[in-house]
Amino acid sequence: MRYYPKNKIKTNLFTNGGEYLNTQTGKPYTGYYHKFSDGSVYIGKDYSYKPRTLLIPISKEPEHKEYTIRYNQDIKDYLKLRGIPKDKIKNLPKPYYPTPSYEKEYFMRYFVKRIGIERYIEVEEEIYQRFIDEDEDWAWELYIPFQVKWVIKGNKDVVYKKNLNSVSEVSRNLKLRNFRKFLGEDFLKFYNF
Repeated sequence: MRYYPKNKIKTNLFTNGGEYLNTQTGKPYTGYYHKFSDGSVYIGKDYSYKPRTLLIPISKEPEHKEYTIRYNQDIKDYLKLRGIPKDKIKNLPKPYYPTPSYEKEYFMRYFVKRIGIERYIEVEEEIYQRFIDEDEDWAWELYIPFQVKWVIKGNKDVVYKKNLNSVSEVSRNLKLRNFRKFLGEDFLKFYNF
């Protein structure tokens, strides 16, 4: 994380919920948070709070619906109006929160990493496959797609170690910096007690 002077960080802020989503749980967040001058918001009274978990604003339906962004479609419409050729307009991945089936011991989690920066996005299997297939409708050339086998059943210590090892192996093989941080070091996420 880049350096911010103390006067560029608002600390000791509190939300009663309804403002931010926890990026690790996908659920609305209630509690203390701090905000950086670039607009990024994290859990905890100040920047020393660990683990560092990003909060994202809960989008509220604006009063004027024409200003609502429908992710890819509005961007495409804008580019068309600007005269950008249709074959130059690409889809971008949007975040996905998986809901595993607990019938099996594990499930696959799918991610894309933006080339050149440490930005990870968890995506649906279908979107992951489009990046693998280098689908011309998607901006596949900007991302590295990868998957992680995620264990959700069994002995708690074994599940933790297997998930840690899977993440470590993928991180090492693809030279992924801070992927463990992106996951919040939560190797028991989705674990079925």
